[in-house]
Amino acid sequence: WVAILANMLILYGLLTAYLTGGAKIIGDLLGVSTDWQWLLLLVFFAALTTLALLDNRLILRYNALIMLVMLSSFLLLVSISWRHVDSTHFAYRDWHYLPAAAPIIVTAFHFHNVIPNVCRNMDWNLGRIWKVMLVGMLLGFLMNMLWIQVGVGVLTMDDGPNGILTAFHENLPATVPMARIIGSRLFTVFSMAFALLAIVTSYLANGLGLQGFVRDMLENHCGVRNRTANAVLTFGPPLVISLVYPDVFLKALNVVGGVGIVILFGILPAVILLRKFHNRALRIAGWALLLLFSVCLVCEVLHETGLLRLHAHMEYWNPRH
Repeated sequence: WVAILANMLILYGLLTAYLTGGAKIIGDLLGVSTDWQWLLLLVFFAALTTLALLDNRLILRYNALIMLVMLSSFLLLVSISWRHVDSTHFAYRDWHYLPAAAPIIVTAFHFHNVIPNVCRNMDWNLGRIWKVMLVGMLLGFLMNMLWIQVGVGVLTMDDGPNGILTAFHENLPATVPMARIIGSRLFTVFSMAFALLAIVTSYLANGLGLQGFVRDMLENHCGVRNRTANAVLTFGPPLVISLVYPDVFLKALNVVGGVGIVILFGILPAVILLRKFHNRALRIAGWALLLLFSVCLVCEVLHETGLLRLHAHMEYWNPRH
């Protein structure tokens, strides 16, 4: 039941983050008034959920093309942004923000739900499975590394209107203040293309996963076989949360990574390792993993409950010295 609750938290949280983040990006880049953000979110939700409820074979057929367009958009975003990078920003250090960054780092490398699909597609060939997962993780790491360098280099290191702290406190994706600073129509077009494709594909993947999860719960624990109930229970909660809390983008990712992923893919596997194996090296690894992910969980709970307050030491840093 702990695993079930953690998985529900992950999938519902990710769908909520995709809805709020996507609507925020589109609304800001198109100049939509905040008074109409709710309508934009509804339209965005209707389009994504309709695709998720339809046969996904059409998406799978053009998957390679979608990935190519996403990668091209990303590389163009990086090349446009790189001209606006201020290298002095890289001199700033504030390690006590690590508890806030850790859940996002964990979420950025969350791909565990697709491992069964990878295994089936690779015909259960262990060597090919390891190779595919390693290449996928390396690509994800390289893209995250490049984007962090660009984001930190472009955004001002303060709490001004286009500052990195303002984006953090207002739960804004980095592309929103970056578009204001760069002021390029091309950047706006490519950032929208990349964000929309990334969000749509992720929403569909996690939406399909959550539909199957809810279907199993309804059929195996409630004895209910109803497609409409399944769809409502899958996509209804993320929509309600997004409408009530439209600025919950980063907070949703924090809870997904700092609570859901840490429990399901960190703490529980460490407990299994300690219960099933008696090899000294494996037990040391199990205790190390359990300690690491438990610290992440405690920090996230303290942060979200307001018991751990993070304030940047900006007043002690001058980017020109």
